[in-house]
Amino acid sequence: GVTIDLFFPKGAIVSTLHPEPLLKRFWYWFLLIPALFYLYYITKDYHYKDDDPIVVKYEPPNNMSILEASLLYDTLITNDIYPAAIIELANRGKLTIDYQDEQTILKVKTKYISDLPIELQMLYSSIFKDSDTFVIKKKDQNIQDYFNKVFREISDYLEKKEIKEGYIFKSFKKLRNSFLLKISIIYIPFVIFSLYDITLHYKNIGGYIAILGSFLIFTITLILLSFKKTSELIIALLNLVLLLYICSGYGSGWQEFYLGPVGVLFTFSFIAVFFYLKVADYTKRGLEIKDYLKGLREFIKRVKKEQIATMLKENPNFLDQLLPYAILFGLNRHWLEFYEVFDMKPNWYEGDSYYLSTFYSDFEDNLGAGLSSSGAGGFSGGGALGGGGGDW
Repeated sequence: GVTIDLFFPKGAIVSTLHPEPLLKRFWYWFLLIPALFYLYYITKDYHYKDDDPIVVKYEPPNNMSILEASLLYDTLITNDIYPAAIIELANRGKLTIDYQDEQTILKVKTKYISDLPIELQMLYSSIFKDSDTFVIKKKDQNIQDYFNKVFREISDYLEKKEIKEGYIFKSFKKLRNSFLLKISIIYIPFVIFSLYDITLHYKNIGGYIAILGSFLIFTITLILLSFKKTSELIIALLNLVLLLYICSGYGSGWQEFYLGPVGVLFTFSFIAVFFYLKVADYTKRGLEIKDYLKGLREFIKRVKKEQIATMLKENPNFLDQLLPYAILFGLNRHWLEFYEVFDMKPNWYEGDSYYLSTFYSDFEDNLGAGLSSSGAGGFSGGGALGGGGGDW
């Protein structure tokens, strides 16, 4: 072994290394070739790719709820879509939304819900289970567990519905589970080998920090790919760069650390996660709906106030109807600005228009951020749904 002094902020850290020529360590990268072929082989029958040109659309798809659209667009129902579903219930005249004392209050407007899609009926019934008023705020674990169960049931129902209606061939959830099982055949052994390589080259505490950093980097990679907002993406990227710097600081330099198995593991992880998020099995009809939603996203993303003014003349509720889809596409803040531009507020919103943007920000933080993805199980912390009127 050779002892090398590594200078890091506030002191020097010494690690014992067994240096190897870079070309010798670089051979690990050739392992990516069969790994990528394997990835392609196990996903080649998944209909996740569509190269048709995007045609701009101006209205939500007919006879489809925002929850159904979310499943077909993202291949899963994410936690931030439930505020959108509640807003859709408000658009359909089933409830009103108020904002008072930094609390979002949902109130029953009508109990007739037979005209709603089943998934929205399930959501409505779960919200107003015991009372005609519901306050969105932090609540106890029992409430969180209750809604977690409801959202899993909605997700499971929707996947069966999409198969029955001919949008997908197989359950997205089952496809992802199958993908994870197959990928673990080569991924787990390579993780073990990479950890062995790290401990072989970094004998002291720096080696364990490098190991921890490796897992942190992979975790942040997963989180990165779920972000829709540019600001959050930038923050996550900065954190990723910082962790990479910390990890390389405990080695003999980035070449030694990243040209070996660790670098291959990171690269393969990024690619595997990309495939994982794209795993789906759409029918032709399902791809047509996904293309339609892509076209709607382009419109919401690029529309100018002059176009909105024209749309509002034809349909005064135009902003309200597309707000759930702006949420789906991560463009809700952009869309909410139009309410201010035209000095409007949603017809179901009973709060002061001055607090409209504040209302949605709190709505999103307390509801969306507090609920896990319905297919993932468990809650991610933060706020959740709390009972108003009659508590549970």
